[in-house]
Amino acid sequence: MYNCDECHEDANRSTYSIPVIINSEKENKMLHIECCSKDQLLDRLNKIALSEILFYQDLLKIVENADQGKIKDFTRKYGTHDEHKFGIQIDKFLEALAIIDKLKE
Repeated sequence: MYNCDECHEDANRSTYSIPVIINSEKENKMLHIECCSKDQLLDRLNKIALSEILFYQDLLKIVENADQGKIKDFTRKYGTHDEHKFGIQIDKFLEALAIIDKLKE
C-alpha cells in the first residue's frame, strides 16, 4: 500500500492497482494514475518503452552468446523468474496499460 504524494489518499482511492512513480533529481513521488498530469503519464510511458527496448537488446546479447556470465548479468539487472512469479518485480506492461487507459479519458 501507499499514499499518493499529490492527494495524500491511500491506494484504495485509485481505480488502478499500481501507482506511477515520478523520479526527479530532487525527489521521487508515488502518485495515483488519476492524480498525474497528461505530461507525467506520457513521460512515464516513454521511460517504460525505453526500458523495454534495453531489455530486448539485452535478450539479443544472450541469444548471440548464451554464456553463464551474460545470463547472470541479465538476471541481476532484470530479476529472476521466481521474483516475477511471486510479485517481487513491478509489471511494467500492466502499468503501461493502466496509463493508456487513463489517457483515453
